Amino acid sequence: MKRRPLALTFDVACPFCGETSPVEFDEGGGERQEFVDECPVCCHPLLFHIAPDVTGQDLEVWCERS
Repeated sequence: MKRRPLALTFDVACPFCGETSPVEFDEGGGERQEFVDECPVCCHPLLFHIAPDVTGQDLEVWCERS
């Protein structure tokens, strides 16, 4: 199965302030990642996730309140 290369930057909306900003993921971290960082707009802590979608062809990226 051929996989797409892991993109390094995704736009993610903050669940606190609603602002969308780019988030960079470490390509060497694999297709499944979780990490905590703060929103660059409102500075609240966010838990970011990246994982393959159900088809395994694309990646899903989301964040939640940490």
